[in-house]
Amino acid sequence: MTEADLYRELARAHRDLVMWRNLMALLPYTVHVDHEARRAHERAVALISRIPIQRMPVDLRPLRRVGRR
Repeated sequence: MTEADLYRELARAHRDLVMWRNLMALLPYTVHVDHEARRAHERAVALISRIPIQRMPVDLRPLRRVGRR
């Protein structure tokens, strides 16, 4: 390896260290996302949405009106 290649490797390593240092500074502000729980919730919602909504029961007896027999 030539001296120029070694300096390029050193510069690349330094850029990587700077990038990781900046990313680690942002770590306290990140939000954890539980992808498995989110997929399970989406599957449950999809299953529930296939169940038909129950209609209100219909009263088939004739309606009695006041004043009429």
